[in-house]
Amino acid sequence: MGNHRVAALYTLDIGKVLSQSHYLRALEILLDAKAMFMVIGDRLGAAECTRSIGDTLRMLGRYDEALSNLEQAKADFETLGSRLGVAQCTKSIGETLRMLDWYDDSISNLEPAKAEFETIGDRLGAAQCTRSIGEALRMLNRYDDALLNLEQAKAEFEAIGNRLGAAQCTQSIGNTLRILNRYDDALSNLEQAKADFETLGSRLGVAECMKSIGITLAMLNRHDDSLSNLEQAKAEFETLGNRLGAAQCMQGICDTLCMLNRYGDALSNLECAKAEFETLGDRLGAARCTRSIGDTLRMLNRYDEALSNLEQAKTEFELIGDQLGIADCCRSLGYLASAQGHFERAKFLFRQSLAIYEQIGIPNPTKECRRVLEELQSLTSSSNVYTWSRAF
Repeated sequence: MGNHRVAALYTLDIGKVLSQSHYLRALEILLDAKAMFMVIGDRLGAAECTRSIGDTLRMLGRYDEALSNLEQAKADFETLGSRLGVAQCTKSIGETLRMLDWYDDSISNLEPAKAEFETIGDRLGAAQCTRSIGEALRMLNRYDDALLNLEQAKAEFEAIGNRLGAAQCTQSIGNTLRILNRYDDALSNLEQAKADFETLGSRLGVAECMKSIGITLAMLNRHDDSLSNLEQAKAEFETLGNRLGAAQCMQGICDTLCMLNRYGDALSNLECAKAEFETLGDRLGAARCTRSIGDTLRMLNRYDEALSNLEQAKTEFELIGDQLGIADCCRSLGYLASAQGHFERAKFLFRQSLAIYEQIGIPNPTKECRRVLEELQSLTSSSNVYTWSRAF
């Protein structure tokens, strides 16, 4: 019995190591380890395998299966009286719900998990929860609160010597700064995180940073560098079996192609990316693609199709509760209305988007909406509106 347990523990450890990047192989090994624990009647070991299987399924974008395993593991840990196991599962459930765009539910799981980790003296678990709460707050457009949590988590990771956690926080801080249009600060953080991930041998972390760097470079009009980073990141995600990351890169590549006026190339790839997001159950990713499709169709003067896609995206963002997405759609719909000569409608839409941008603190679009509203007020001919509506 003792030798069988040692073998099962060894198999579990191998699976956990592989789950850092080799997800499919890790899944096979973790399933084997669980079977070994079940044969010898070790319920605690089997529950730990179930939890790790859930975490691995999350990394593969198989969120429903991940939740099923994590809920089962949590129930098993509760039966066994393992407070640590319950807290770890609650944290993982919160992280999975965040990937499904259920941000309030995510935080509702992460906060009690953090409290439990603090009670039992697990600083690492508490820091991981703080970081994940910061991520969820960013998706709720609460950027100042997000940065506060991410900085706090980073300091805690550094204090306990966890370089991987600190690097993940640096990456998340960079992503948040990009949304706030602080592109140079964002790049600085993302490059630092990428270097840290490379030192630590985290291929997933490096790929995530390359993706974010590519998106940021596009905002700085460094399109060739943007495409280079996004294509490299996409290839790495595909190698790792991370379909979500690959789809996000495809969307970023398409958005960059639009900036280069390569609308035909962008449109076909956006449809593919949207289909992948829908397959993975990522509503936010699908909604963003729908908005980008609408913007691309607008630039191709296919106004009816553009309107349909932008209205659909706006509705989906409203269901998700993504204020930034709603504002972006209102702005795009404003440009579309003005291009069709519906100037009063355009002003109404730009005022809507401006109010949201001001509320959540995004400076560049705020300035843009104010400028466009001023131009609309003084507009004297449809030729003028064509000039600036095409410029977006």
